[in-house]
Amino acid sequence: MMTITAGQAVIKSFRETGSVLFRPFKIKRWLVLTFIAWLMGAYAGGFNFNFNFPMGGDSGEGNGAYGEIKEIIGTAGNFLNTIWQEHAFIIVVVAAAFFLCVMAIILVWGWLQSVLAFVFIDVLVHRGRSALHSFAKNQSKGFSYFLWKVFFGLAVIGILLLFIGIPAIFLLKTGFEGTLFYKIGIIASIVLIISVISIIALIIQCIAYDFVIPVMLIKDLRIISAWKEFLPVLRKNKGSFTIYILLKIVLRLGAVIIVGIMSLFLVVLLFGSMVSPAMYLWLIGLFLNPLTIVGTIVFAPLIFFCCVYACQCFLLPVPVFFRNYSLVFLGGTDESFAIL
Repeated sequence: MMTITAGQAVIKSFRETGSVLFRPFKIKRWLVLTFIAWLMGAYAGGFNFNFNFPMGGDSGEGNGAYGEIKEIIGTAGNFLNTIWQEHAFIIVVVAAAFFLCVMAIILVWGWLQSVLAFVFIDVLVHRGRSALHSFAKNQSKGFSYFLWKVFFGLAVIGILLLFIGIPAIFLLKTGFEGTLFYKIGIIASIVLIISVISIIALIIQCIAYDFVIPVMLIKDLRIISAWKEFLPVLRKNKGSFTIYILLKIVLRLGAVIIVGIMSLFLVVLLFGSMVSPAMYLWLIGLFLNPLTIVGTIVFAPLIFFCCVYACQCFLLPVPVFFRNYSLVFLGGTDESFAIL
């Protein structure tokens, strides 16, 4: 039985976030929650850097800057071709080993994030719960969720390839010939298919993260059993869950903007307070010696990590709020799912 709306869940989630983090305020708990949220990727944000280098001119094909660049590229191509012919087997083995290592790291990281999704809820709800104890306890659930994510991701990729392949075959069959409207129509259909499938996949992933994971934790179930337990509730409250997702999108966009602005401010503030004194001392010659240069190189990554971690600590209320939002709303749809 529905006892709470999405809007009411937002208000209650703000209260729960303040209660969890500030009543009482415990620095150890704050640091642990920050570390877990950081590792599991609970903070919203992203950076895209695009560098465009304009190149061109009226010089001939073999003259000027263009000719020099073409000659360099040709020489490099011949060199790489020679290396490939002489050491093809070694290159293939090294490339395969590198690919397997990268895939292993990605899979281990995905498994770790899956387990930490349960640990975050467990530590958030049970204030005296040890993160290490929770990690050991929830490994089987995390592995079940991880396997679901892998197979779900493969299924989405397969569906995308299947539906994109049909218009792509038509485009290839014509040899990219035909009217402009025909080409635009094919490209638009591909973009539309990708957009629709991606949106559906994101909604399913959102439902799994926001609701199925808590059901797994509350009922002590694996991922398939948790879906079976949750789907009847979803069917009965389709409208309420739709409003929940729409409201979450709005809240997430607002959080991205606020977090982005605050992160930029904190990074500038932290780096300025730490780097500026060092730069002044460097300029006046107090630190200008090999030992301090080596020390700066060695400790720079540590300082960077500490600065980023300090920023994440300051922004911890954001992932805590969004997790509380899903837990409060889930408990309001069915009392058997109440955990807060």
